[in-house]
Amino acid sequence: MYKYIIHEDSVPVNNNNVIQEDTYEWALKSWSQCSRPCAGGFQYTKYGCRKKAASKMVHRGYCDVSKKPKPIRRMCNLQDCTQPQWITEDWEHCTKTCGSLGFHIRTVRCVQFLKEGTNRSVHSKYCSGEKPESRRHCNRLPCPAHWRPGAWSEVMSYSYTWSEVMIYI
Repeated sequence: MYKYIIHEDSVPVNNNNVIQEDTYEWALKSWSQCSRPCAGGFQYTKYGCRKKAASKMVHRGYCDVSKKPKPIRRMCNLQDCTQPQWITEDWEHCTKTCGSLGFHIRTVRCVQFLKEGTNRSVHSKYCSGEKPESRRHCNRLPCPAHWRPGAWSEVMSYSYTWSEVMIYI
């Protein structure tokens, strides 16, 4: 048994063996991700093949590669770079009310603040200083004792008179 793998770009796409001219066109699909997070980067256009009549994106094999537009480059993320810093959220409730096993957690992120009050999370290697703790023990007091009823035992008989019994309070 043989298995062949052929890349989709190498297979001609046809519709009843006739591809109609000018039925398909190259259209802007999206912009690439910016090359830098701040201080000016570049991004490029991404094109896809579109069927003109339905204005729907189709497989790129329908479009003529020689007519594909050259990518357009534009600048992006022009804001100044700020030093990322550690941001902590509130501690969640403790997992236990007593004993030695309780802990609570919080989210700790390395955040870079951008223009107009926006921010974005970045890799922790960009934050300076030690990362604040995200988990710690809590409610480590001993738990109160609980009465546990046991099996009934045999009662020994005693004979006392009221004058012999003293109660201490």
